[in-house]
Parts: sequence; C-alpha cells; structure tokens
Amino acid sequence: MHSVRWRLLESYALARQEGLASPVGLVADVRQPRAARLLCQLLLGSGATGKDPIYAGCVERGALCAALVAISPKLAEHLFARGDEPGSWTALVLYEEDVVLSATWQELISGAGARESVAKRSERV
Repeated sequence: MHSVRWRLLESYALARQEGLASPVGLVADVRQPRAARLLCQLLLGSGATGKDPIYAGCVERGALCAALVAISPKLAEHLFARGDEPGSWTALVLYEEDVVLSATWQELISGAGARESVAKRSERV
C-alpha cells in the first residue's frame, strides 16, 4: 500500500474533479485472476502500466460494488456500507486476500498505517 499511496492520492483528486460522488480506491494485483477479472469488468483493462503489475486508482463506489456483487456479495455489501467520513478515504485491496483499508488523508500522505478490515470472500465461481 505504501508504494501506491501517491497514485491513490492523485486518482482521488482527479475523481473529485470529475465529479464522482463517492470514489473509492482500488488497488489490484493483476497477476491475481480475480483482480484482473474485476478490472476488465470495470472496463479498466489490465489496469497496470509498464512493468508494474499493480493497478492503483479510484472508481465510483456504486460501480465497484455492482461489479463485485456477482463474484463476492459479502465484500460488495461490506464496501457499500462503509461510507467515507469527512477527511478520510477508503480503498479495496485485491491481492492474496481482499482487504478494505481506511484512514485519514493525513495518514495516507504521511504513509502511516491504515486501519484494515478483511471482508470474508464469498466467491461464486
């Protein structure tokens, strides 16, 4: 997470400029089949750039939850229920486990540890 924090900050800023009402961060390792499938479903292609296999960006919370509901309904419900509080951010990390992170903007900028909650994966494959 530490290595992608600046990409997340930039992505959040762009999402707000574009008028996204409820952007949520998405960090996905495209080497993981579930992550690659979700990025394609969100029309983000592979999402990775160059040699970096990690996608880091923002998407609308509703669109992300809609894409997740078919493959992981519990995770979608968990993420949808976690509305952002003023001055904080939320990100879904798809790596070896699905983790929802949240912290203040100052913590993201400084690189301080984010609070995490692991939502149980309920994959329907």
